[in-house]
Amino acid sequence: MKLLRGHKHLQRNRTKHSPARPGCAAGRTRGAHAPPGKITVKTALAVALCLVGILSAFFLMFPSLSPLSPPVPSRVDGSVLLPALRGTAGQQKPPHPAAQFPRRGEVTVNLAVDGDTFETSTGMRVRLIGINAPDRGEPFYREAAAYLKREIQGKKVSVETDVEEYDGYDRLLAYVYLDDRMINEEIVRAGLARAQDHPPNVRYSDRLRQAQAEASREGLFIWRDRSVHDGR
Repeated sequence: MKLLRGHKHLQRNRTKHSPARPGCAAGRTRGAHAPPGKITVKTALAVALCLVGILSAFFLMFPSLSPLSPPVPSRVDGSVLLPALRGTAGQQKPPHPAAQFPRRGEVTVNLAVDGDTFETSTGMRVRLIGINAPDRGEPFYREAAAYLKREIQGKKVSVETDVEEYDGYDRLLAYVYLDDRMINEEIVRAGLARAQDHPPNVRYSDRLRQAQAEASREGLFIWRDRSVHDGR
């Protein structure tokens, strides 16, 4: 019996001090967990799905911040005027689908450039549509420029577009109103500009030609020189 007990004791001591073989429990324990700092594919996928869910919820709460949301209409002096008030110079803007309906806004006139063009407080240039005032160097240029300056410079006016919104110089084409008066019509009636059609912007063509007929009958300013009437 003593011999048997000694043999068992010897076996326990050998097991305790013998090195572990490959594939043993110790080796399996080391391989059961990923090394510290290494991200598994499953973890990365879970994080990505979580971020997508957070972003989706954010853009549902704030749709205007989404990169897929439609652009916000431009504004001029605090008033919504057109879908886009400025564009690339030299490019003609295509007609708006609802161009047959008048669209209006308000602007503040910073500077009267000449008899048919002015600049707003935001730096945008506006061309009075349906008329043509004398250019620099032509008779009554100064009088026409002075008239427009006296009437609207430094004031807030309403602008109304026709079918085409811009010309080739990136100027807004508009009928301009001060109170209830159309300035396009007034300067023609004063004999300092003539009515001139630019299709398809002909909404008030008859009205402007009537004002021109009155100025012509009275022989005011440019109608003293008949070559202007003939377009030479």
